[in-house]
Amino acid sequence: MAIDVDKLTVKTDEMRKQWVQMLKMCGDFHFDMAEEFDDEEVSTVHRAWGNAITDAYLLIDMWQLEEEEILVATETPIPPVNITPEKNETK
Repeated sequence: MAIDVDKLTVKTDEMRKQWVQMLKMCGDFHFDMAEEFDDEEVSTVHRAWGNAITDAYLLIDMWQLEEEEILVATETPIPPVNITPEKNETK
């Protein structure tokens, strides 16, 4: 499954930073949970989730957009352009 990075959207760099912070806390939670279990399988699963989430937030952290790129990446609809000639227009 290919992922089109151009379709990832954030409205501001602050939003991107908030995603990084939230995912970092989630990854840290799973690393902490891995230490809480004596069952090695459960600990391994939590470490794997922590590693996957860490990879995700590190990728998002590397995705620093310039203001022009943020404007392009947002899902703001482009206003329609009237291409129908007005009645009073002459050719």
